[in-house]
Amino acid sequence: MLNNETILVFGATGNQGGAVIKTLISESERENKKITLRILVRNPDSDTVRAMQQKGVEVIKGSMENPESLQKALVGVSRVFLNTTHDKYGGESWIVEKERGEAVIRELIKMKHLKQVVYSTLPSIDGYSEGAGKSAVEEQMRKANLPITTVLSPFYFENFINVWPPIRRWLGVFGPLQWGWLPTGKELRMPHGSVDDFGVVVANILLRPVNDYLNRQVTVVSEDLLLTQVLTEMECALGEPIQWKPMKRNVFRCLPLPKEAIAGLEFYADALDNHSEVEQGFLISEGIGAESLESAMKETREIHPKIQSVSSWTSTNKKKITKRSLKKTLVSAMMVWARCKSLVVNAR
Repeated sequence: MLNNETILVFGATGNQGGAVIKTLISESERENKKITLRILVRNPDSDTVRAMQQKGVEVIKGSMENPESLQKALVGVSRVFLNTTHDKYGGESWIVEKERGEAVIRELIKMKHLKQVVYSTLPSIDGYSEGAGKSAVEEQMRKANLPITTVLSPFYFENFINVWPPIRRWLGVFGPLQWGWLPTGKELRMPHGSVDDFGVVVANILLRPVNDYLNRQVTVVSEDLLLTQVLTEMECALGEPIQWKPMKRNVFRCLPLPKEAIAGLEFYADALDNHSEVEQGFLISEGIGAESLESAMKETREIHPKIQSVSSWTSTNKKKITKRSLKKTLVSAMMVWARCKSLVVNAR
């Protein structure tokens, strides 16, 4: 644990940044160390930000696109957690993410006392455009000789609550739980972890001596499982079965979802059955990193020994996973609608 450091966290109101700042606050309080924590946010008046402020976090209003607020946020900073994103459902391409990252880089290279930038990145799998912006930002940081550490995020357990939850067969309310969000029956390799544990790993890296992880890539993985194995582990923890019900491709394409969402899920269905390519995608980096997902799991546990497994995470979040909601009823109705529409389309 370090003293007299100022750490800036980008995206503190999002999932990753929120998990990072939460752990940093907890660790600084527990160890009673003199660490200044700072965040850059668009809305400093939100309840989430005010709660952080009450914990002693410094709040700067602004954004990556605003040079003045960036400069203010970076004054005296020695370490940074950076996560760049783009809103693909709002019409933004990965180019927007690249431009945001470059705006931050322009300010970082001016800093005289910057020790470390921990950058959140994604797997490098052929055809996976979601990670293109991050790859471009990482490349620019390396060209600028910034002191970086990349931390690669896994598939998050939280997706089974917020993105692709198991849904009960009848109107999302009655009957057995079913899961079939990806249009394939193939065995998909999906290394998983919790976003909260991702935050712990990043925070622990930021609190260690700089040279421990400088120019390294840390691939955060709790368990390297196939999707069917993940669902089996969840079944055991929930105490009830989850039926594996993948949709046919023609039905899936009739779902009333944004085209970007359909394309992204189809990519997972088509690419993740190439198990060796998935592993390489999680390991490729310009930095020094693990040579296999097995060694990546070992390194993750060295940094965060209490990382959650699928089973322990599911047990903790059982109510959230199985909770009946209007949203799940609407999703169930949406799936029925897609099946009906596909029959009409095929009949033409």
